[in-house]
Amino acid sequence: MVAAAQALSSWHSRGLAVFRAGQTRGAVRAGRLAAVWLALVAVFVIGRFLQPAWNVTPSAAVALVAGAVFPGAALAASVPVAGLVISNLVLPGYESLTMAAVVFAATAWPVILRRWVRPGRTLGIAAGALVSSVVFFLTTNLAYWWLSHDYPLTIEGLGACYVAAVPFFRWMPLGDVAWSLALTTATAAMGHLVIGQGVVKPRTVCDAPVTPAGE
Repeated sequence: MVAAAQALSSWHSRGLAVFRAGQTRGAVRAGRLAAVWLALVAVFVIGRFLQPAWNVTPSAAVALVAGAVFPGAALAASVPVAGLVISNLVLPGYESLTMAAVVFAATAWPVILRRWVRPGRTLGIAAGALVSSVVFFLTTNLAYWWLSHDYPLTIEGLGACYVAAVPFFRWMPLGDVAWSLALTTATAAMGHLVIGQGVVKPRTVCDAPVTPAGE
């Protein structure tokens, strides 16, 4: 009976230690997630303020990286959404709630391209950035053509709207690609870029699985 009680006490102590270690790891991971979330929002906001003439922002890059870093699409999308809300307190607003909804959706949707954003996959990251640019250009200008009274609601009017928007789009793809590559590289270097797993440290030698002798 004494031996059984001692064994039970030992198991309980070990279980409690494992539980507390898990809580500690969870708290550390949550803290890292919060830090990365704040950093990405800051990059988004500051980047929007620095580009009034060139229309080169880190918006798409932040959305792509957020999609790769955070474990859920909703949490990832909250990063560009928060960046837009904060920066719009200073920058000019939108002409209608519908236009605002289109802009927010066009800015946040790249988070679903999370599997394109992998460390070392330059082509995938660049492709994600370019697709983000094109979708933003097509959707926001389509909404502007439909909602504003600047162009007739005809095919010719839509074409004229897109043509007029080309000068604003000229540097946008290049900026999105450059920002995406830079931000992905920086985030991966800090050990935060693991697809679908949130913020995790890079593997080290100590993390490698132990192989039994003779195998």
